[in-house]
Amino acid sequence: MSWVGDKRLVSFSDMTAHWQSEQRNRAHDDMLQMVAKGVPLSEILNTIVKTIEFEEQTAQCSILLLDEEGKHLLSGAAPSLPDFYNDAINGIEIGMGVGSCGTAAYLGKRVIVEDIMNHDYWKPYSSLAQSAGLGSCWSEPILSTEGKVLGTFAIYHSVATKLLQSDIERISFAANLAAIAIENSKTRAELERRAYSDYLTGLPNRRYFIEEAEIELSRFHRYGGELSLIMFDIDRFKQVNDDYGHSIGDRVLQKIADICRVLLRDIDIIGRIGGEEFAIVLPQTDAEEALHVAERLRIAISQAQVSVEELQPRFTASFGVVAADKGTSEIDMLLNQADTALYEAKESGRNRVCMAKKV
Repeated sequence: MSWVGDKRLVSFSDMTAHWQSEQRNRAHDDMLQMVAKGVPLSEILNTIVKTIEFEEQTAQCSILLLDEEGKHLLSGAAPSLPDFYNDAINGIEIGMGVGSCGTAAYLGKRVIVEDIMNHDYWKPYSSLAQSAGLGSCWSEPILSTEGKVLGTFAIYHSVATKLLQSDIERISFAANLAAIAIENSKTRAELERRAYSDYLTGLPNRRYFIEEAEIELSRFHRYGGELSLIMFDIDRFKQVNDDYGHSIGDRVLQKIADICRVLLRDIDIIGRIGGEEFAIVLPQTDAEEALHVAERLRIAISQAQVSVEELQPRFTASFGVVAADKGTSEIDMLLNQADTALYEAKESGRNRVCMAKKV
């Protein structure tokens, strides 16, 4: 600071620091508003990157996200870096000496490389960095509130650049901001998953199944083709629970969900719509094909086993099948018709498939 007469003159660096503080506070508030509004994570991360690049206009920044397995870094936001560079980095496996970001994610610690062309971590990627015009890279791990690595925030410069205290504050601020955004995104995704998924099997719950089934029924009426529905439940499931306990009953339900995932197509929609009751929508499938699908599932379930110490409880399922027609106005109509056929299968001795009778 300096004085001229009775007036105090604020240094340029103090003015810059004050301006940056104001900018960061505004960026923090803006990001929280974006999170509250449910703005996509990619858009929020791009905003964070652009905020730091606006502060340091000679910098190019990137955010990489650690995958669910905790082994690879995926592109999050890097609007200023060349596309070929982002493509090359996307999916890179973390590890010691894997550039700045791969090492930072592996160690969970900040990695400062002030001269890319003369650093061991960058030897395998020096030509890539040279092509992208990168001279330095400082990478900060993005950490959750529990200290788990979520990804990395990196600042690049085109020439070898020494790290200053102001740079540490900048990169730490950006990583903390990104951590808030990523954790909130994960929380929101988990809440949505719970709202639409059955907690035990991971299949769509009744609510989500009905929504998706109604969409398929609308497509059927609009474009024509075929559409069928299967409903089935586990025979004497109460007895399974009584004889072996509810934990074994839960494992039976999970086993059946696994069988369905293996035998059904990606376009098929399966949901757990009741305690031991499941339903399947089969797009582009006529009644005869649906009967074959139900029979394959019936056989697979009857042959499945869930180990309980020395015991091997066996279980079967009964199936009701129905095909949609132009008079099917609501998915509940199909469910009711399939349910009637399912009841007939149980009355006929269980462990069998019955086709709904059209009125």
